[in-house]
Amino acid sequence: MPEPTLHDLMQAPALTLPVDASVAQARAHGQQVQVVVDDRQHPLAILTPEHLAQLAGDLPLDAQRSALPRATLVSPHTRLSTALHAMRYDKFIRWFVVVEQGQILGIVPPGRVFEQAVARSEGTALWAGGTLPGDPITPPAGLCYHCLLHADHIFSPEAVEDRDALGRALCPHDGTMLIPEHPCCKEP
Repeated sequence: MPEPTLHDLMQAPALTLPVDASVAQARAHGQQVQVVVDDRQHPLAILTPEHLAQLAGDLPLDAQRSALPRATLVSPHTRLSTALHAMRYDKFIRWFVVVEQGQILGIVPPGRVFEQAVARSEGTALWAGGTLPGDPITPPAGLCYHCLLHADHIFSPEAVEDRDALGRALCPHDGTMLIPEHPCCKEP
């Protein structure tokens, strides 16, 4: 059986919510996972029902974005093993947003990635106590990070030297949070 891609695993369609929305607007969508987007419809973070319950009701999402899991942008062709490698390399790569030609196609929650990894590994070395695919020190080929504020700030994983107290990658130029992307749409 061929290795699944994240397009095969995604939940579609993805519900989007502007970053300047209020928590009350987000709660109006009920218990659905939502992709928080900027004014260009670029994915920034994931809003789960669990995270929504923890947010302050009187503040906009933008003011609370650091409390949300960040979105990792992937192409529909990204393989399961590449997603697992990225998750092993960067502990903040968990939620995948499948994007093609600037359009959000769907999302892949971390549980779905692990569920598929376990299902595919039964009877293999991974099942017998082996490790996940990929080296935790070396990033997967094609991974890059881009700045939330400046579209031209694109960096290879090796160029990212600073991280916040939680371990999230920070822009070497202005210190803002970086969003992982695979494959990188522009050369760093």
